[in-house]
Amino acid sequence: MGAQDQNEDSVTRPERPPLSAAQAREETAGLREAIKDVRRSEAAFAALLRDAHTARACIFAYYGLPYAKPSST
Repeated sequence: MGAQDQNEDSVTRPERPPLSAAQAREETAGLREAIKDVRRSEAAFAALLRDAHTARACIFAYYGLPYAKPSST
């Protein structure tokens, strides 16, 4: 297995200097805005998916399932 089994803690990463309070606030504000954007996108996608599902359900209600064979009675 070798190098692929290395623990993530054993990987050397460059040290970053700590953020100042102002920089931390700016980073936090950016993260909050990004989270809001994701939530808005998720809500918009859910609405589109719900509408598509409703439209498809209406088609099936009016015309029957596409794989249903007509009964021969």
